[in-house]
Amino acid sequence: MNVNDYILNAGAGSAVTLPAGEFQGPLIIDKPLRLVGKNTTVWSRQSPVVRVTASGVQISDIRAEITEGSIEEPAIIADFPTAAHNVEVLGRVSGFGAEDGFFDIPRTIELGLFPPECENTFTLEVNVPARTEILCEMREVKFSPNVLTAGRNTLVVTVSGISAQTFLYAELLFKSEFTRRVYLTGRPDKNSAQAVSKRIYTAPQRDNSQTSPVSQTPQGGGVSQGGVLSEQGAVAMAQAIHEIMRGNTAQSETAPTAQSVPQTAQSVTQTAQSVAPTAQSVPPTTASTPITSAGTPTTAQSAAPPTAGRQTPSGQSLDMRRGQRVGVTQYLTDKFTVRFSANTPRGMEIDPYVFMLGYGDRAIGDEGLIFFGNECSENGEARYIPADGSVEIDLAKVSPTVQKIVLAYSIYDGGGAKNFRGVGTPQITLLSQDSRVTFAMDGLSDETTIVAAELYLYKGEWKISAVGAGYKDGLAKLCNRYGIEVEG
Repeated sequence: MNVNDYILNAGAGSAVTLPAGEFQGPLIIDKPLRLVGKNTTVWSRQSPVVRVTASGVQISDIRAEITEGSIEEPAIIADFPTAAHNVEVLGRVSGFGAEDGFFDIPRTIELGLFPPECENTFTLEVNVPARTEILCEMREVKFSPNVLTAGRNTLVVTVSGISAQTFLYAELLFKSEFTRRVYLTGRPDKNSAQAVSKRIYTAPQRDNSQTSPVSQTPQGGGVSQGGVLSEQGAVAMAQAIHEIMRGNTAQSETAPTAQSVPQTAQSVTQTAQSVAPTAQSVPPTTASTPITSAGTPTTAQSAAPPTAGRQTPSGQSLDMRRGQRVGVTQYLTDKFTVRFSANTPRGMEIDPYVFMLGYGDRAIGDEGLIFFGNECSENGEARYIPADGSVEIDLAKVSPTVQKIVLAYSIYDGGGAKNFRGVGTPQITLLSQDSRVTFAMDGLSDETTIVAAELYLYKGEWKISAVGAGYKDGLAKLCNRYGIEVEG
């Protein structure tokens, strides 16, 4: 069931509850109602994710996320006054008065290297649209001020008491009428100089009097407070909705939460498995986990890998559709094999490339590209198998610095057909024991390199996203996107 069906089947003035899961938007609310999520994420590759075209609408307990477009574009557009409660956004909003301004704070605040055990201070020049409170549950990190005023602010981050054996990672919540989630990272290094008011970010200067455009042509006789779509934008939205109605949408799944309480902020070991905050219904605690020289956690607070110990029932299978996202352990174990199959012209070779990405979708270095020239990652989380060209993934071994694993394929020699137009029935199959997940990538044409799927860590859970899109310009273009320079 696609997300717009819930609105279509609801009566005016009713309460509509979206089940837990992730749904592909855009979601169009065209009648007065109360929309309530249950740990629900609505996402769209481009703006808007949610659009309100009727008066009398209330929205609560959802997350609206732009996944590929600019987060300076509005994730939520309201053409009429709309009440929002406990709504998290990745992107701006439009139609909510003062909240329509720019939120100029990096998605990831990277402190870089700093000496352990002493006090280090960092400064940021940031812009926020309205009064914003900063929530951080990590006792080693302090913010001054912890409440920002509308407009431009100087924000000081103080880090103290971080041991040399830890990797700093925390989730921060910036709460105004809406909630924005920001990540804080850093690495203690005994050879680094103490940071004293080190400037790490300067937001662009903004004219606070200019927010989102205001519609001069209200719909349905009401007073519009939101942005207006151009004719081109309206056509694009109509096409997107048409695609969703045809069934190209993500199915509901067990998914990340949008909630009013802060998530766990943790200082995790460099040698521990990837750790991220887990959805909770009570205020979290903070864990700072020291390690021994052998890299073993020494306290009972040490965090297990996000998927450690969870085994999927045997015999599970799933045929994914483009744009669909599901939890890995719904169908697979932590360790699985990825195989590519297709009908290819004589002489054509298609090779796998695995990109290990950190924050900001940047490769963790040249060693973060796994292929026939670099067959295994440092921790063994990704391995190329020369015998059959498959790839083995072991999520239990993933480094804390890795947030996403991209499974890509590139044509080495066209043999008369140098793009995927000449490739018949391309698909990937993920296998573990007797369970499988398959994604058939139909509709490819001039691409020479494609991203088949992405594995990404979201609130402590690894998920699979079926992508099936690529580049005409080849592998170099994809490498450049992830910060890997390719000679020649």
